[in-house]
Amino acid sequence: MLYRRDIDGLRAIAVGAVVINHALPDFLPGGFVGVDIFFVLSGFLITRILAGELDGKRFSLLVFYERRARRILPALFALILVWAAIGWAMFPPDVYHAFGKSAVTTILFASNLWFWHATGDYFALGSQMEPLLHTWSLGVEEQFYLIFPLLLAALWRFPGSRVKVLWALVFASFFLSVWGAGTPVSVAAAPVWTFFWLPARAWELGLGALLALGALGAPRTCRAANLAGWGGLAAVLASTALLTEASPFPGLGALPVCLGTVALLWAGGETGRGATVSRGLGMPLLVGIGLISYSLYLWHWPLLVLARLYSVSVIVPAPLALASVLFAALAAWASWRWIETPFRDRRRFSQGRVFLFSAGGGGVLIGIGLALHMAQGVGERIPAGIKEVYARVFDGDEFAIDCMNAAKQGEECWIGTTKEPLWSDLVVWGDSHGMSVLPGLDTWLSDRSLSARALVNDGCPPLPGIVRQGTAREIADCMALNEQMLQWLEESAPKIVVLVSRWRIVRSSRRTPGESGKPMLFRAKHPELSDLGQAEVFDRLLDDLLIRLGKAGHQIVIVENVPEIGAHVPQAMVVADLWGRTLKSPLTTADHLDRTAEIHQVLRDFSERHGIILRDPAQLLCQERCAIRHGDDLLYKDDDHLSVAGAHLLVPWLMEPLESLISPESAGR
Repeated sequence: MLYRRDIDGLRAIAVGAVVINHALPDFLPGGFVGVDIFFVLSGFLITRILAGELDGKRFSLLVFYERRARRILPALFALILVWAAIGWAMFPPDVYHAFGKSAVTTILFASNLWFWHATGDYFALGSQMEPLLHTWSLGVEEQFYLIFPLLLAALWRFPGSRVKVLWALVFASFFLSVWGAGTPVSVAAAPVWTFFWLPARAWELGLGALLALGALGAPRTCRAANLAGWGGLAAVLASTALLTEASPFPGLGALPVCLGTVALLWAGGETGRGATVSRGLGMPLLVGIGLISYSLYLWHWPLLVLARLYSVSVIVPAPLALASVLFAALAAWASWRWIETPFRDRRRFSQGRVFLFSAGGGGVLIGIGLALHMAQGVGERIPAGIKEVYARVFDGDEFAIDCMNAAKQGEECWIGTTKEPLWSDLVVWGDSHGMSVLPGLDTWLSDRSLSARALVNDGCPPLPGIVRQGTAREIADCMALNEQMLQWLEESAPKIVVLVSRWRIVRSSRRTPGESGKPMLFRAKHPELSDLGQAEVFDRLLDDLLIRLGKAGHQIVIVENVPEIGAHVPQAMVVADLWGRTLKSPLTTADHLDRTAEIHQVLRDFSERHGIILRDPAQLLCQERCAIRHGDDLLYKDDDHLSVAGAHLLVPWLMEPLESLISPESAGR
């Protein structure tokens, strides 16, 4: 088969886009589409090989999987083994525990399914600390190649139908992807499933397969190849620059980069070998990067996870990010030179030895992964005092989750005293930040023989009429629960209504510096507000809510933003101990006040207009820096949610001006 230098150049563009996006996300926000370039390339190259073997009646599944094992497994096994050793010294227990579980699923080529189940979102904060997150794409590819060779072999008996069937399957997969990812004018039905699962990704590999089978013909002239090459390059580069984490993806968002890759491959065929773009892609530097692209893809992500742990932030400082990329390039070259290349030599490693290595090496690594999983990340590596502090962060807040689930099932949730009948002058209404204060409120109320009704829902601010991001079910739950609570309050006797939310991000969509994840986009349910921006929607809906609650005689209390640290605090504590560093809050009071100045002023204006009570947790938690520890306890369970200890510290201060307003007899009415 004729070697094409431009394909290695395309590999270089793909891996370069991914690495730059992961290391410096603001510089190349859409660089994650490099994976989609790889998918199209893979479909093209593998189908070209399979087609040649089927034509020559040399096709063998055993030989096919031998090639895949030589290509994929040696470098992957080495990576997992090295990082299992590094993790022992440098990973906190939760990261090491996650590494163990994902190592098992990676060896089984099911890590895409695992990360779909475990992370909830490729771009979310927790996923950015998963050392093997990037192996999800290997899972998609290898699942494809469990099915595709058999499908192609079956279709080879029907020369007139094989391309038509593949076109039908590609279109079906594409429309499934569009349905799941959503569009700028439609709601995503299953965005995370669509990102990780093969059925919504198969069309990308299928496009490459169709090109390899001649479904698009070949350029008739070098001019046609030039036009296709420049157009394809423009589509690829535009995707890397213009797409963001908030873009509906894959679906329509992946179409330009995939078609652009097809165009570049089409342009670089025999007729267009002299085309300008194809010659450019064949430059020695790009070809060299392309040769090590697989190992570079494997190595760059775990090194960036280590850099995030070191810098106590998912946003790595540029010098450290660049140093991590440089080290990844050196490791990738070594992996290509001494691991990948030797294993491709059939004179050194026969088919039997390759399969023996695959089974034996895979079995050993699965055993290591299971051991790390069963040992919960080997917490014994951590001093007992640190482990106790870490464990207390997550103990005692289970009932907050139960409270949220009760609301979704149409049941009331009460906190505080369990005496009957339950009645209270106090209502707590909020999102996950409302959930995080419930343990403190529960204790405070119980100590006073009081109770309160709580309605909390993760990702759902207490603003009737707002439409959150998420699946259709999450959107419907949020709108229904908010409307139910408002209706109940309008029909109730006057109460104290405490509203708790992540107000800044709800109004601006902007995440905290140091926090990964998509912008939090909200819109209005009512068509007459559809032309308003997110901040205007927030102002209108909050104003309407305060007016309606005020007419019902309720006293409104708004708890302002809890200081958002921008780092996973429990992880930061463990890493500081493992690496011999002092734990210090990365958030200064000045930074917090600057970050929240706009929303603070907006809420102050509402307070003056509607007579509501504002409580700003920063007044308690921030002096020169915003506290992350109080005595022996951590105040946060991640980067922006209070721990149980944090809630117990905040609530007594929060309730000081309200205690006299709550009837002591309320629990007994």
